[in-house]
Amino acid sequence: TDTDEEVENKANNYFKQLFSGSISISNLIIEIKKMRDSTNKNDNEIFSFIIFSILEEFRFFPKYPDNELKLMASLC
Repeated sequence: TDTDEEVENKANNYFKQLFSGSISISNLIIEIKKMRDSTNKNDNEIFSFIIFSILEEFRFFPKYPDNELKLMASLC
């Protein structure tokens, strides 16, 4: 099992890929659904952290640049 730090790093890596254009919204959503439906505990924890991060970031959305805001809105 991954440590909390490893889970956080893996989840944050998905956001980095999204903002850099390395992964599309549709592919990220596919990955998130796979993690959600997985029987692997690590996948479930990464999924939970991604959802938690989106909810936590909500308060900062007014400060997001347009492109990043559009990407995050697509996830919501």
